Amino acid sequence: MQDLVPERGDSTVAIPMTFDLKVKRDNLSLIKIVLGFLITVVGFIIMIVLFIVADEKYKPQIPLIVGFGTFYFVRIFFLKEWFYKKKQKELIENNYTFNTRSFWGIYSINEYYPFICKRIDNTLIIFVAFDKDVIIGRDSTADYDHFQAIANAYSIMVSKGISCIHIDYADTVGKDDRMDTLFENLVETENKDVKNETIRLYDYVQSYMYRSYADYDVYAFYYGGREEAFWDDLQPVLDAFGEANYVRNRILSREEIGDLCISLMNLNDFSTARATESAFLTNVRGGNNIKVIWTEKDGVRTDVNRTREVIEAERRVKAAENVMQENKRRRKKKKKSKKDDINMEVNLNIFDDE
Repeated sequence: MQDLVPERGDSTVAIPMTFDLKVKRDNLSLIKIVLGFLITVVGFIIMIVLFIVADEKYKPQIPLIVGFGTFYFVRIFFLKEWFYKKKQKELIENNYTFNTRSFWGIYSINEYYPFICKRIDNTLIIFVAFDKDVIIGRDSTADYDHFQAIANAYSIMVSKGISCIHIDYADTVGKDDRMDTLFENLVETENKDVKNETIRLYDYVQSYMYRSYADYDVYAFYYGGREEAFWDDLQPVLDAFGEANYVRNRILSREEIGDLCISLMNLNDFSTARATESAFLTNVRGGNNIKVIWTEKDGVRTDVNRTREVIEAERRVKAAENVMQENKRRRKKKKKSKKDDINMEVNLNIFDDE
């Protein structure tokens, strides 16, 4: 495997042979529609042939069994008409918009940095955007160094038990928050003329940026461990990505994750809060991973389930009670044993006196 690793200056790359898994996609393609039509035609041909050669008493049953049987087999089992009717009904109910549950599985996003997201499968996610640096004036080995740094970051990521999904998308340059810093610095400018001219310059640059687009690399890092350890384990991975051709990295907040979703899914209207709430309620109804502790209505709180802390405290109390009962039983048994020894000693003394 070491020979397969490209070296700086190589013009070719050796790719090892891999065996890809062919995933069966159950979708309504043109080929499937044509096959369904051909099956129907063949079924009706068989029906006609059987109708001609069959006895008179069986002819009334042939169209019902063969003809309608073939027709409904193609509709229900082959083309799965019921499935698409169900999806059509959902679209009509949602005003022909996709339900967010089809692409959104996050039920909670932390309000504080680093904005860790919790998915319904109990995994944690942190979205990190990497702003690409310029490539003009770079050495001829810049591409090699860039991908070598990413490969090193992937290696560290795997060793930490982190997985990722890479998203390469275009967004407006105007969302670069570095312009905000420039405007903030102008507040302390004493010369009004310089301040006004500079503001006009920055306004023009910002308006031009909103009409321009730039490529960003966004990585969704997944983690199955504890939330407290996620950010610490991700630090060396981000440091390794910093060695690549990136200007900086940015942790995406709740609003920025929503903007990313709008850009990727080509949505006109999207609410991160509603999508998160929908995923949470769906997970609660399904009884998966999330457990409702209490509910409140009209100022009255109703306990539904116990928290882990309460369950653990009850377990410790129960264990302590068991220990106390066991100690009490042992003391009682020991006391009884001593009483029996005294009675035996008395009986022996009486026997000795006689």
